[in-house]
Amino acid sequence: MVEYYFNIETTGLNPLDDKIITIQIQKLVGRTGEAFGKLKIFKEWESSEKEIIKKIMPKLTSSNPFDFIIVGKDLLFDFMFLGKRAEKYELGQLDLISLNKRVFTDIKHVLVLINKGNFRGYNKLLTKGRTKGAKIPLLYEQKKYDEIIIGIGSSQYSHTVDNPFTSDERIEMIKVTLKSKNITNFKIILIPDIHNPPKWVDHILSIYSDFDVVVSNSNLTKQLFSEKGFKVIETPIYSKKKYSGRRIRIRIAKNQDWKDSVPSEVVNVIKKNNGINRIKSLT
Repeated sequence: MVEYYFNIETTGLNPLDDKIITIQIQKLVGRTGEAFGKLKIFKEWESSEKEIIKKIMPKLTSSNPFDFIIVGKDLLFDFMFLGKRAEKYELGQLDLISLNKRVFTDIKHVLVLINKGNFRGYNKLLTKGRTKGAKIPLLYEQKKYDEIIIGIGSSQYSHTVDNPFTSDERIEMIKVTLKSKNITNFKIILIPDIHNPPKWVDHILSIYSDFDVVVSNSNLTKQLFSEKGFKVIETPIYSKKKYSGRRIRIRIAKNQDWKDSVPSEVVNVIKKNNGINRIKSLT
C-alpha cells in the first residue's frame, strides 16, 4: 500500500468554465504521514491542462485501489472537477463512484495538517495593500509563485467615496483584466474590514490561510504579517500620481482624462455599471 498527498488547484469552482492549473502528488510515510520522496507538481502553463490530467489519470483509475491511496482535503470536489475536465478531453471517467471505489483519506472535516504542519505543497502569494495588482503580470511571468491570491479589502462597502464599486464589480475588473493577459493562476478572496489592526491578520487567516508570502508596501500590513511569522516582500510603486485609485476617481468626477490610467477592460466594466455617474454623485 502506498499513500500519496493529492491536491488540485483551479481557476474557480465551476468545471464547465474554469480549469485545472496544478495537480500535486507526494508519497507519504504510511504510519506517520510525513513526506517521503519528491513533491511532483504538474503545471498547466508548462504544457496544457489536458496533458497534466493525462499524467494523473492512470493512477486514479488503476484496477488496484491500493496502488495509489490518496490523502487530501475536499477530495470530492477534486474528483468531481477532474472528472468534468477529463470528460472534456475524452480522457476517461471520474466521479463519486470512482472515488468510493478507491482507498482514500479526506481530512477536510478534521483539518488534520500533516507533513510537519505544512501541507500546502507549493508557494502561494497573497497580494495586499498598495500593490493594487500592478505587479501581478510580472509575478506571473517570473513563475515564482504557483498561485497568486488577490485579497479585496473593504469588501463589504460600496457606493461610498472611497469604495464606489461593489465587491462583484471589483472582482469582475480583476478577472477580465488578468484573463486578457492570459494570467490564470490566481484566486480572489473578499476581506471585509473589521477596523481592528491587532486582530486583522487573524481575521484574514479565518477567511483564507493557505498562502506563504505576502506582497505589500503598506507599513502597517508589513508589520502585522511579519509579527505573525509571514514572509513579506515589497514591490516598486508604479507612478503613484497616475495610478492612484483615489486620484483616478477625482479625475473622473472632474471630467478629466483618466482612461489611460486603467486597463481598457476596467474602463468597460465602469461604463457598463454606470460607474462614472456613480462616482460623480458620491463626490
